[in-house]
Amino acid sequence: MRRRLRALRERGGTLAVVDPVRTRTAKAADVHVPILPGTDAFFLLGMLSVIAAEGLARPVRIPEVVDNVDEVLALAAAYDRADAARRCGVDVELIEDVARGFAAAPSAVAHSRIGTCMQEFGTIANWLVEVLTIVTGNLDRPGGAMFALPPCGGPNTWPGSRRPPLGRWSSRVRGLPEAMGELPAAAFAEEILTPGPGRVRAAITLAGNPARSLPNSGAVERALAELEFLVSIDCYVNETTRHADVILPPPPLATRGHHDVTLAHFQVRNVARYTPPLIDLPDGAYAEWRDPASARRRGGRRRPGDDRRAGRPGRADRDAPRRATGGGSTRNARRPPSPGAPGRSACSTCGCAAVRTVTDSASSTAV
Repeated sequence: MRRRLRALRERGGTLAVVDPVRTRTAKAADVHVPILPGTDAFFLLGMLSVIAAEGLARPVRIPEVVDNVDEVLALAAAYDRADAARRCGVDVELIEDVARGFAAAPSAVAHSRIGTCMQEFGTIANWLVEVLTIVTGNLDRPGGAMFALPPCGGPNTWPGSRRPPLGRWSSRVRGLPEAMGELPAAAFAEEILTPGPGRVRAAITLAGNPARSLPNSGAVERALAELEFLVSIDCYVNETTRHADVILPPPPLATRGHHDVTLAHFQVRNVARYTPPLIDLPDGAYAEWRDPASARRRGGRRRPGDDRRAGRPGRADRDAPRRATGGGSTRNARRPPSPGAPGRSACSTCGCAAVRTVTDSASSTAV
């Protein structure tokens, strides 16, 4: 990135960085706009207001696939850029200068990262980033925002006669439509907590921590505790995996090949990249992709009278011992054990001692 920014400056380009902190990128910029944290949407709307009110948009360069541009510009023109300056803690003249420079450049692009996402108006801020690029005629053209051709998984890699599948079925509670086989994360808790036919009673988590990353953490934790059966493939006991009946530690990272899918959508060049495994799986270990499949095949087996909900957080007998499947899987791993404690072993991925193992595999219950 440093080399690219230097090349931008060398060919006469201008770099403006909007960031509350004077980062290394901000120090390398021609213009640093130190807005107050969380006010990105107001700053971007202020820029759009200047462009709309002063007629700086370039409609002749806007692709035909874009609609409702006039409506958006009309809304932006009515916004008081002085209000944006007050909310952002910067001079209105600075907003005007950045907006005019961006619109007048032969080519320009607005780019955002995670800072615009992790805030109150993150969705609007990220949308306005795209709007600025579009109304100034910089969408899908050299020097502006162009679309890479990823090897798979992108809208431009689907067959020409096929659109990405959307809305083929809906969630049970609110009727939210699926997108490419997935439901919105906001439906997770309600699909577990709401009684009725089709209620979710079991789940598998693979890494991550939905108890903290999904909306409404309180409802998500109640939902996880209500599940009859939860399998977590993870090397840590966290807010999600502490609710699990079984924790399956993943194999070492170096045993897994990797093919970039998501990030290939955002490259500046069309690339495909694969990294082969460095080492073989240990004897008896399973690849991560096989764990969920194995759990699904064996998930229906239970012994008469086996109450899978016993020993779960928030219930009586919380620390009652639970049997585990063979191969180092874990049940009732509620607390990280101390390293070197009897009957416990280190995680195979990072060496932590957060996994409690049960060695009596001969009498274990298949999951």
